[in-house]
Amino acid sequence: MVFFPTGTRAYGPAREDSDLDIVVRSDHAKELERNLNLMGFKAYRTEIQLKQRYPGFYVDLNGLTLNIIVCANQVDMDAWQHATVSMRKLRTPIEDREKRLAKFGDFFEAYQKASDDLL
Repeated sequence: MVFFPTGTRAYGPAREDSDLDIVVRSDHAKELERNLNLMGFKAYRTEIQLKQRYPGFYVDLNGLTLNIIVCANQVDMDAWQHATVSMRKLRTPIEDREKRLAKFGDFFEAYQKASDDLL
């Protein structure tokens, strides 16, 4: 898979002003950014985003902000997808942001650990 949605728009609870998080492999991120720029949607980066483990960029699409999350390898990409699917399977979305991020992190780390154990 080249890209997929994640974050609260994918697994809840999304607010009206929530951005749309998209995970993309690094080998496709530059092409995506270039194509968005050609369409008149300019990418930008924040200081916080530049310091994250999975740097990427933002794009405003007529009122909807895309947060493009860039993964350097397939294991990380698979871990993001696993955590996203696991969050969707929860009976009730986690309202508290910190608790939601912690739960996502638990799913993400468990997948990465299982992948490491296979190697």
